[in-house]
This record gives sequence, structure tokens and C-alpha cells, in this order.
Amino acid sequence: MILVSLFLGIAAIIALYVAVAVVLWALIEAYYYIKERVQNSRLYKVYKILRKLSNGEIQAIVVVRNPDGSLQIKQEKETFSASEMKGTPIEKAFEQAERKPDSRIEGDVAINWESTKEEEEEVRRKAGR
Repeated sequence: MILVSLFLGIAAIIALYVAVAVVLWALIEAYYYIKERVQNSRLYKVYKILRKLSNGEIQAIVVVRNPDGSLQIKQEKETFSASEMKGTPIEKAFEQAERKPDSRIEGDVAINWESTKEEEEEVRRKAGR
């Protein structure tokens, strides 16, 4: 009888730990879901800028406009060469931007890139990433 109640007590403790772990996991998932929704809402505006550097590399810059009007600028680590982008919409956008004097960042041609997931995957595939 004592052995049975010991096993039931251990099972209850394990069930309690599992329940707490599930609740914590659900809270973490809810946090990231809400964060993603807020960043993609009208409160936050995300711009992805591609900058063609003088050495032929294309650098991605992500700019987030916060609700208070402040900017967060993050330069992404990955760069790819302009030659890898031949035949893509990015190449055409850079050709058009070269004709406009106001589409430059520190002398380098830059474009505001509003892409779909499919376009981003195509660019990563062409760049070998």
C-alpha cells in the first residue's frame, strides 16, 4: 500500500512538472506570435533596403520604424554579389535606381525591396544559401 501511494505521489509530481513545462512553452510561443503580429501591424513598419556596394556586393539593411517614430537599423550579415542576381527583379530594380539621383546611400545605389517569400527564396537559392 505504501509503495502504491509512493508511485502515485511521484506520478503526481511528474505530471505537475509536465503541466508547468507545457504552460511555459505555450507562453513563450504566444509571446513570439504576438511579437510577430505587432511588428507586422501598422504600429511598426519594416523596410528592407538593398545597397549595391562599390565592390559589386549587395548588402541587405533592415529598418524598423517604431510607433514613436524612432528607427532601428540592422545590417544583415549576408551579402551576395550583383552577378548572382542576373535576371532577377533585383537587377531590374537596381538598373532603374541608378538613373535616380535620390536613390543612393553614401554614394552607393540602394533600393527599397518589398519582396514575397518566394522572391526571397529565389534570391537565396541563386546566391547559393
